[in-house]
Amino acid sequence: MANIVLLNKIRYNSNIMLSLHLELNHLPTKIKHYCHEKFLDHLISFITNSLFSQIPIVNIDNTIGGTSTDGAVAMVNTSDHCMVVLGYSYSNLGLDKSEQCFGSSDYWILKLDSAQNIIWQKTYGGSGYDMPSCIASTSDGGYIIGGTSLSGIDGNKTEPSKGGYDYWILKLDDLGNIEWQKDIGGNYNDF
Repeated sequence: MANIVLLNKIRYNSNIMLSLHLELNHLPTKIKHYCHEKFLDHLISFITNSLFSQIPIVNIDNTIGGTSTDGAVAMVNTSDHCMVVLGYSYSNLGLDKSEQCFGSSDYWILKLDSAQNIIWQKTYGGSGYDMPSCIASTSDGGYIIGGTSLSGIDGNKTEPSKGGYDYWILKLDDLGNIEWQKDIGGNYNDF
């Protein structure tokens, strides 16, 4: 059963990209497709009116980002009718980004209201390459996020790399503050 759908129409250079984020049986699925804008409008209409008529759809026609490459990887709805979006950022402070990048890339989390305005945002990472992949709400109103990290102890990463890429898991409170974090891995890359 599908229970979260995020439909996004993004203009990229002269192309239009459809990004469909769908959660089926609690397994996230992402579909991206480049196509002509008129076809895309028909496809969005078909999706919203036929396939997912019983599922709430969040249609985002907004761009949020910094001065370099940033992207969303996952999102969760909140009990106060907002959404928390987990992404990655290569951007330093500027435009919509309110915090510096710690390294090559960082985890970037944002809470957006129903009008897609930023309520709060946080950046997590070290001096290396950190890439998030998943988010879930926790019973205490916070979040748990996970991905990979090549960073040692620096930035706001408090545990050393075990060797190569490791799993990096953070538990956050309802405002995105770190409650705890764990670096898990072996001597080589762990994906």
